[in-house]
Amino acid sequence: MKAFNKIFALAVAVIITVFVTANAILLKDSTGGRPYLVEVSRLVNKIENGNAYDISDCRYVTGVSEYAEGFYNSHSDYVIREINGELYRFDYTADGSVDKAETIIVVNVILSIMSVVIIAVMIYIRAKILTPFEKLTDIPEKVDFFDALPEYGVEFYTNKKSKTNSEVSLDMLNKVLPKLESLPEWTNDAIHDMLVSFAEELGVKNATLMWPLRIAVAGKLVTPGGAVEICHILGREETIKRVKAGIAKLA
Repeated sequence: MKAFNKIFALAVAVIITVFVTANAILLKDSTGGRPYLVEVSRLVNKIENGNAYDISDCRYVTGVSEYAEGFYNSHSDYVIREINGELYRFDYTADGSVDKAETIIVVNVILSIMSVVIIAVMIYIRAKILTPFEKLTDIPEKVDFFDALPEYGVEFYTNKKSKTNSEVSLDMLNKVLPKLESLPEWTNDAIHDMLVSFAEELGVKNATLMWPLRIAVAGKLVTPGGAVEICHILGREETIKRVKAGIAKLA
């Protein structure tokens, strides 16, 4: 999971870098925000060299006029250039900033969608695949008490919510042991019903009886099942053996 988190952080860093780089490239303009000058320069070179020119392929330049009456009267923006001793007027349209702004918006929208998809997929992988797998790898540690009762301290028997301590737990184990030994059948339902009815007979909460029993048979504060399920899986013989060991530990 730690490796995945590093990959996730790297992916976010890459996405941010792509955003910054893409916008930097789009905003970069060698003409100082006046792209029409590129077309004007190209036309000026052609005129200087006596070559024919055609503005039909120009995006910004809309007209070229030699000096004449009304030379400076134009309904559009223009620049003046002196070419071979003659003045030429180059009319042009907007500098394309609107088109560039639209391009930047489109690119950023596409990058945003891609980023959201990538992040969503990675979050899904983490939540639905890696997290359950990580929990599965914890299972052996959580159920190892079935193979052998681990070492545990008597402080495990103290639980405020269940109203138990060492003395109460010792009393509960001593009283429930004969019930476990004499239980007619060792099934999940039979164990459950016996413990619930016995707790009622003793006048205590179910947890007051089942907490010390679960600690005695599992030796852990947290288990994947309760006292009933653990006793059933362990079997009568092993359960009784562990209860006796719990009594000896508390005595």
